[in-house]
Amino acid sequence: MAEEAPQEKLKSILSRFRVRIFVGLFAFTSILIIYIFVTNVDLIMLFRVLRKQTYYLFLALLLQIMVLMVSGIRFYIIAGALDLHTDQDAILARISGQFISLISPSLAGGQIIRAYYISIKGGNWSLGIGTTIAEIFLDILMANIPAILILLPHILNFEFIFLPIFLMSIWTISVHLLIIILSLFPSTRQKFSRIFDKLHLPVSEKNLHDFSSVFRTIISRKKILLIISILTVSMFILQSSVIYVTSCALDLRPTFIDAIIFNVFALIMGGIPTPGGIIGVEYGLSLIADPTVIVLWRFVSYYFTLLVSGIAFQIFLAKYVGREKNNLDK
Repeated sequence: MAEEAPQEKLKSILSRFRVRIFVGLFAFTSILIIYIFVTNVDLIMLFRVLRKQTYYLFLALLLQIMVLMVSGIRFYIIAGALDLHTDQDAILARISGQFISLISPSLAGGQIIRAYYISIKGGNWSLGIGTTIAEIFLDILMANIPAILILLPHILNFEFIFLPIFLMSIWTISVHLLIIILSLFPSTRQKFSRIFDKLHLPVSEKNLHDFSSVFRTIISRKKILLIISILTVSMFILQSSVIYVTSCALDLRPTFIDAIIFNVFALIMGGIPTPGGIIGVEYGLSLIADPTVIVLWRFVSYYFTLLVSGIAFQIFLAKYVGREKNNLDK
């Protein structure tokens, strides 16, 4: 049976997301409002402070745009390493995918845009999914290795309020490492794909094979590996910088180490299956940060990013989905 055309497949997938966009945004906003009332965040005071600290606010927004741009450049380089016919629009595809991620459970879902881009640039959906898994794994390593080192002393000291974050970190890194190891061998790929099939998860043996191919390609090209590693670290530093500047806007005088720990907790608990990781992220961050900082950071990292990525998403659809449809009609 012939594989479904990429444009039709994307339209089919996105049609299921139309309702989720509104549901996800409504759920996120509703829970954030509840969090604001429960933690007694003074929004009037917050806006008054921001009127006096507009420099910090604009700097935070600029840094957030830089996070998106660096993530796009990293995806462009990874896709280029696979010898596909990629171009600078890989950056647009990566930023567009962020829009879907923000309204999907556990900050996932943006993979479909990247997979679609790969599929129309000489690859296929399986290779696209494999590429996104390889990209995600870099972020998982960047967040979870420091997390385990930070949290282990607290766990050993019986501070069990940190246990959910620690367990989430162990679970995330273990699952992805297991996928990598088992996808490297044909026999284990077959067994693993059958398990996914029973769980009704859309991961086939070909997905696992393409993932292992992407991973081996990246590892074999030392220069590419070095560049994307530097970009991954740069993204992490920029994300932490957004948090640092946001805290400075509220005149809380944090250290950059505080911002890094904040970022680590946010990235890990973002894996909770809710839109934007809401509830999980708030729980984890409330252990270490002032609720006012968390709320302001959410406006920058979620709503502002949703706006920017939403514009990029519309441009991407108009440029590629619409164009491909016109080509098919000719």
